Amino acid sequence: MSALFVFVLKNFGIFRNLIAPIFAIGILFESLLAILQFLKQASINGIFYLFGERFFSLNTPNIAAASINGELILRPYATFSHPNVLAAYILVGTFFILREVKFKRSASSIFYFVCLLFGFIAILLTLSRTPLILYMTSVLFLVFYKKFSPKVLFSFLAGFVGAILFFGQTLFDRFANTPILDESFVERLLLAKAAVKMLYDNLFLGVGLGSFLHELPNYYTGHKYFFLQPVHNIFLLFGAEGGIIGLILLILIFVYLFTKTNLSGRAILLIILALGFFDHYFLTLQQGQLLFVLSIAYVASSTKIKRLV
Repeated sequence: MSALFVFVLKNFGIFRNLIAPIFAIGILFESLLAILQFLKQASINGIFYLFGERFFSLNTPNIAAASINGELILRPYATFSHPNVLAAYILVGTFFILREVKFKRSASSIFYFVCLLFGFIAILLTLSRTPLILYMTSVLFLVFYKKFSPKVLFSFLAGFVGAILFFGQTLFDRFANTPILDESFVERLLLAKAAVKMLYDNLFLGVGLGSFLHELPNYYTGHKYFFLQPVHNIFLLFGAEGGIIGLILLILIFVYLFTKTNLSGRAILLIILALGFFDHYFLTLQQGQLLFVLSIAYVASSTKIKRLV
């Protein structure tokens, strides 16, 4: 990943022209697949296995589902390992598309708009709370920041309102039914406590990079619940594995990038920070790592780091 970061950073002038079309194609494909999965409430199978989709249904153990009006609903995965990662991909991809694209009367502009529309529908279907809030905030920020025409602004607002009205009851139940004692909250709280204890017991160097899951059973003594998965916070995870030295280094990197980059760089950095504060995939999953590397390379491209590479 470090080598990929250096490669992208050195050649970012070339990648800048490819980011929008590549993400647009990817978002369209993943969104259509996610919509089909949601309608079927299971994986589509067939040729999509070659693209990375795996077999699952609502009855698959530990599948991501949401309770809507007392009924379990499958949250679509597309070809990703979790709906939250799919939502993060659409969110980051949408940011890069809107950042690089100028909407004009052309076939390409219509294509981009269609991709963004399907992406918004897919991110709604994932029922991922944080990415959805960040998505709407980021889109409105970029639309105003880039001073798109009133027609473009009206189109985005109409799309937001229409989709929200269509999925209104589902979204309301998803955001309203978040009791602090549900399984998801208890799970994250126990993992966070375990991470803090690991950091406290191994203050300077941590338990070692990649060793969180190996050490986790030692910190569940006396607990009724046992969740063998990384803590849902990249700072707690990096602190537990890298100690206070690693945690301070990570924070300093983010602070340096935030103070040295431009406004759009700070926006994508805030998106990464917000997502990373509630999940771990930027450090633990390959798909998340690739998104993280591309985003940080984009931010670093406007700083002095690029001159040193």
